[in-house]
Amino acid sequence: MKIPAIISCLFLVLALNSMGQNNYPVAVNDTVSGFIGYPVQVTSSFLLRNDYDPDGDSIYINAVNGFQRINDTTWERLLIEGYPIGPYDSIISNPYFLKDQNGGIDLGKIIIRIRSAARYDSLDVNNINALISPFGNHFWNLKDSHFEVPKGSGKKAVFSQSLWMGGMDEGGSLSLAAERYRSGTDYWTGPISYVYDSSYTLKWNRVWKVDKEEIRFHSRNWNTPGYVPIDAIKYWPGNGDVSLGQSQQIAPFYDVNADGIYDPLNGDYPLIRGDQAIFFIFNDARSIHTESKGQPLGIEIHGMAYEYDLPDDSTLYNTLFMHYDIINLSAHNYNNTYLGLFGDFEIGYANDDYIGSDVTNGMMYEYNGTAVDGTGQPWAYGVNPPAIDLKIIGGPLLPPDGIDNPAGACGYSLNGLNFGDGIADNERMGMTNFVYTNNNSSGIPWYMTDPAIAPEYYALMRSIWNDGTHMIYGGNGHISSGGLGPECNFMFPGNSDTICNYGTNGVLPNGGFNRNGYYWTDSTALNAPEDRRGVASVGPFSFTAGESVPLDYCLTFARDYSRSSTSSVNLLRERNAELKPLLSSLVALPSTYNGIEENKCDNILKIYPNPATNHVFVESDLNHKTAYQLYDLTGKLITSGYLLPGKNTLNISHFQNGVYILKCGMYIARIVKIG
Repeated sequence: MKIPAIISCLFLVLALNSMGQNNYPVAVNDTVSGFIGYPVQVTSSFLLRNDYDPDGDSIYINAVNGFQRINDTTWERLLIEGYPIGPYDSIISNPYFLKDQNGGIDLGKIIIRIRSAARYDSLDVNNINALISPFGNHFWNLKDSHFEVPKGSGKKAVFSQSLWMGGMDEGGSLSLAAERYRSGTDYWTGPISYVYDSSYTLKWNRVWKVDKEEIRFHSRNWNTPGYVPIDAIKYWPGNGDVSLGQSQQIAPFYDVNADGIYDPLNGDYPLIRGDQAIFFIFNDARSIHTESKGQPLGIEIHGMAYEYDLPDDSTLYNTLFMHYDIINLSAHNYNNTYLGLFGDFEIGYANDDYIGSDVTNGMMYEYNGTAVDGTGQPWAYGVNPPAIDLKIIGGPLLPPDGIDNPAGACGYSLNGLNFGDGIADNERMGMTNFVYTNNNSSGIPWYMTDPAIAPEYYALMRSIWNDGTHMIYGGNGHISSGGLGPECNFMFPGNSDTICNYGTNGVLPNGGFNRNGYYWTDSTALNAPEDRRGVASVGPFSFTAGESVPLDYCLTFARDYSRSSTSSVNLLRERNAELKPLLSSLVALPSTYNGIEENKCDNILKIYPNPATNHVFVESDLNHKTAYQLYDLTGKLITSGYLLPGKNTLNISHFQNGVYILKCGMYIARIVKIG
């Protein structure tokens, strides 16, 4: 029979017709939620779950526009479309391309609903108005800079600032976390946790801002009927959820009943540094690192930015402080570990700046390379441009040796913290390296451009260029750009390292530098002013599993209207010298506030000289004998007595250097001990 042959031919024709009339696959739009400042990820399985092909052909995702491909099945996009203001602030979309096995294609959409969450807030109690980020990439909102100084002027001195950290594990492999402009993501808000869902992100994608007056009001009124704490005090993150693997203790607080649980309705309250502070917490362990491409360290960072409200103190009124506790929650012990502080400074108009380092004061700084900043732009500083610095106050503790190491010697004691204070084994490392890069890479050798991968970030923290060569003294720090040698750790130190030659391990630099008034600076290197940024670092040190290391630094602004175009740098260095004897007390966390009222003395108490070394005179305009108490900045009572009407003498010669609070009835004043 020929019927089977006829049937076979019919099937063949139908198959051929079917192939010639292939139906396109159908892509059905998908919706996801995301948070500003966070990446949103989509996978092939998620996108394909509601797509189909009418012919039953196999289908696959060919491309996703606007997303970065992470691997064969995952795409990621960082959300930076401005500030959310409601439950759902905005909806954006990206197309994706669906293909079938025969080449048919359809276009679908990934609809992203951008969710709101409390995110940034600004420190603004002194002359600096600075935006603090919950994930540690500070002073900008992922689009615009917000480090305004003077406050209210519209002029900005810093674009962004972030933390780098890298170290070698037991097997010699590098782990590193570092961000510059969050083109990828190495850090996520909140503590390390077993669960990272939308509830977690809503809770932790924020900062907590509070000042001392709000804390004192709470401590006096927490048990008043009808009292409700402000948001930052009510939701202060004193504890994590240990059932989710989070840290038990997070933000510092005064624990009324010492039960370890933060409960503001039982009288507990936040402990902050300074007069106003913002607390934030972030980690590097939530996911893979897409900016540095580094292996996660497994660190959790508890941060506090703070300012002092002291209008009469031009240094503290123009300084922002930052404290980090960096906790190793991994199972690894890291060695040759480095901490880096990346700073993209902008003195108003960004493209006319120079950069440098001050080895003795442990700071990197930026200043205008021209006598006038900008060309009349409203955000430019114009004539008498200012300078700005980032000073590393103190990093990790040095290994214990049982003695109080003296201050002022060469090595770590040159710019570290707690040397020569009479206490053994509390000495902390200072700045050990500084390197700069340019925003404009035109004409810059590839090995001196910004880092792109983890080994390059790690190398820069050790003053090593991208080609593997160590920075050398002179020119632009490289043999191909005028470098003369020897190897060095601080770029453009000027005259700040002439005694110890700390940056060259005690070796006098080549080329006549550091003598006869000839110093290595951005200017003597004959560079044109540009948009500069740099990284100041601390290391090497060991970082064992479970260990917490501290990091304190500050940014100080200075503007001199009376001298040369570079005199603001001199004023900046003077202000850092003024800060130096006070730093241990300024960065200390109080144990309580003792109810000290912040009523100004309003000339009722006149104190001079102030600062003082041995004695201060206190003139009281009160017409009666009045009890006084003198506290340090931690709230500890140092001494007490009585003030008589008229002139009184207080002996402070035996006090440690620092800031003290004199309380006399309802009046208070500050006394600064130096020398």
